[in-house]
Amino acid sequence: MTRASTWLLSLAASLLACRIPNEDHCGRRLGDATCIEQDPARPFCSECEAEYDGCVESASSIPQECRPAKTDSSDDSLTFTSTSTSTSDTGDEASTETGATETGPEPECGNGIKEPGEDCDGADFGELDCADPYQLPQGMLVCVPGECVVDTSQCCLQNGELCEAGECCNDNCNAITNKCGI
Repeated sequence: MTRASTWLLSLAASLLACRIPNEDHCGRRLGDATCIEQDPARPFCSECEAEYDGCVESASSIPQECRPAKTDSSDDSLTFTSTSTSTSDTGDEASTETGATETGPEPECGNGIKEPGEDCDGADFGELDCADPYQLPQGMLVCVPGECVVDTSQCCLQNGELCEAGECCNDNCNAITNKCGI
């Protein structure tokens, strides 16, 4: 068999394999929740990954087109409940408190995907912008690398808007009028 025919046969087999649904694949079940259940070390679902039933270690390795489509049973904000109990004894009385906390996969700051628990990640601010909710209509938000929190220092107000020191685009908040540039 020639090299070209071997390549064409491999290509045809891979195209055929992609059309056969794999019911065990994470994307055909509950997406990330399936991966968390199967292997907590690989909590993210990639429909383009064949190994480990599509479960991968990092969300940053998954191209957007390979993320499972959201369905009623697949939600990136899935949480799992753990219970903690504490007991205290104060003289004649003893009390026990039980509380539930929600946990899930830790967000991966720096992967460019805003996940639950992060204000932002890279250029992904979700629905946030300078105007909403920060009430500074001009400029752009910055995501602090390694912390995934929003920095509004590049957001500002235009001339004539009521201001406080440091809020004006032209760095001039008039102390008498409390307006930018006036």
